[in-house]
Amino acid sequence: MCSSDLNLENLPIATIEDAVRLQAGVEPNMTIRGGNINSTSFIVDGINLREGRTNGPITGLSYTAVEQKQVQTSGFDAAYGNVRSGLVQIITKDPPKDHFSADLFIRNRSGQRLNFPGKWKPINDAGHDIDLTIGGPLSQRFGNLRFLTSYRNNIIPYLEQFGEDLRQDETFQFKLISNIKPDLKLTLSGLFTNQKGTADSISTVMEAGIPAYPWGFENDFFRTEGLFKNASIGLSDINHSMFAGKLSRTLNASTFYEMKMHYLRSDYFLRPNIDNIIKDRDTSSVSIISGRFDITKQINSSTQLKAGFEYIYSNYDISSEFNDAVDTRVMAIGSISNLLFGENIDYESPYRLHESWTATPQQGAAYIQGKFTFNQMVMKLGADRKSTRLNSSHALISYAVFCLKKKKKKKQTKHKKKKKRKKMMY
Repeated sequence: MCSSDLNLENLPIATIEDAVRLQAGVEPNMTIRGGNINSTSFIVDGINLREGRTNGPITGLSYTAVEQKQVQTSGFDAAYGNVRSGLVQIITKDPPKDHFSADLFIRNRSGQRLNFPGKWKPINDAGHDIDLTIGGPLSQRFGNLRFLTSYRNNIIPYLEQFGEDLRQDETFQFKLISNIKPDLKLTLSGLFTNQKGTADSISTVMEAGIPAYPWGFENDFFRTEGLFKNASIGLSDINHSMFAGKLSRTLNASTFYEMKMHYLRSDYFLRPNIDNIIKDRDTSSVSIISGRFDITKQINSSTQLKAGFEYIYSNYDISSEFNDAVDTRVMAIGSISNLLFGENIDYESPYRLHESWTATPQQGAAYIQGKFTFNQMVMKLGADRKSTRLNSSHALISYAVFCLKKKKKKKQTKHKKKKKRKKMMY
């Protein structure tokens, strides 16, 4: 199933995420067919924007720079690998050759008071959205060189203010296009995003505003220990930097090919606030280098063939620490520690997990597919081949600290129970 919007300017929305949520079958947090956001591929101008740390898409793009979007929930092409739930394709605007253009979007949110039961503070500043895109010609030389640049700033307050009061998303992106020859086109692009806010887990920033499913807000314990988890909340900064190049060439009226390369780096900085230093920490960095080649041949009006291959090189430098007494009970069940110590584990004790390792896995993929049309019916057949080489990490330090219960206490309690039974018998 595939759906698209040709004109996004008439929609009363301000973000890419809002545009995707309007599609049938898409739930909040870009949940498609029951899968979470990490199961959805997010492709922008043919580049897969997926961070290596969580395998999640990078969606903080400028909304005024988007020309068209397409959401696909099934029937994925063989050309797109690593897709389980959904595929979101974004096409950004091409800058004009002979004039300048600008799109500006500003929205201020007024203060509001929540109607949920419980002790909630009023929100006086509900945040704002600023989105600007400017494009136009740079030079008649160099193949009519033209540019498109965008800036986006999105601020939303947190309902319960632990750590940061606001979540801030800032994005800068650019695109340069040059028609080197009539049949040869070069596109250079870049993307820089920064997320600042509160984190309840490693390598993420919590969503701000009113949650999509606000059940349980009347319960203060759920709000502090379940929804916002005071025990592990920290301050988080996440930066993504991407550079990409695409070369498109038309060989003849029925054949063309594309070569793409991109470099994506993600840096994570999770630290505790002053109030509570026993919290998660993350200073990891992940970079991805990808190269791809695709060729398309239109055999006749009803048959099209497409083939290609891709190579991905990743560099993981992971350093994180996880502390949470609440999750100790969940993570310890079924673990090796539980098998070794059994009932002697004190599940209420603090839990610590530290990871420090590096790895450079390599991935390769090749595909071939055909598109056939018969009397207004379209059929796609394809096959792909994937391979992965996992280079062993240079250093791996992973440990968990559990507090063990003293067996003497159990013996004393059993002895006391025996005495009580004897008294009852007499």
